[in-house]
Amino acid sequence: SLASLYGSITEWNIYSHYEQQATFDQLSQEDKDTLAVIVAGADLLKTLFFILSIVFFLMWTYRVHRNGNALKLDGIVNAPGWSVTVYFIPLVNVLMPLITLLHLHKSGTKRASEQSDKTIKPRNWVMYAWWVLFWGSYLVSLPASFGSSDDTIGELREQLPFFMVSETFYFLAGMFLIWTIRKVTSVQEIAAGKTGKED
Repeated sequence: SLASLYGSITEWNIYSHYEQQATFDQLSQEDKDTLAVIVAGADLLKTLFFILSIVFFLMWTYRVHRNGNALKLDGIVNAPGWSVTVYFIPLVNVLMPLITLLHLHKSGTKRASEQSDKTIKPRNWVMYAWWVLFWGSYLVSLPASFGSSDDTIGELREQLPFFMVSETFYFLAGMFLIWTIRKVTSVQEIAAGKTGKED
């Protein structure tokens, strides 16, 4: 996301040297080469990293829900397979993955508090922040994604601020997701009676 954000800023600077009504074909070859590097070096790299991240995240999701079932946590703890499946069901994936993870973490926090004889706060706001920023990133990018197809330099430049805000949200969502993973994992370690550090 940071690489894509830098690429968008570079793209903005390139377009600022041209007239609003100029077309992409009127860009200099040097500028076209720079934009090609941005696409190959930032956007494709981001897509590859995103796919790898998705795979590891879903593996982690499956694992923590399997742990939740093995620990026989109180409350609603979904089956590991369902906890992963909900991410692929349209509309359902807007809220259900968050609800599923919140239920798991609430149950895990309760058990961890009992194990450690101290109150461990779930800090659910971290998960909410991750989820809102993640979907916010997608929603902010929509105006640019469905923009005009004329693709004059002026129109291309108008779309870039949406992408910049979207990438910023996406980066922050990633930070909160890492925090969420650390929190849920450490709580489960304490709940299982292992040495765990509360984040």
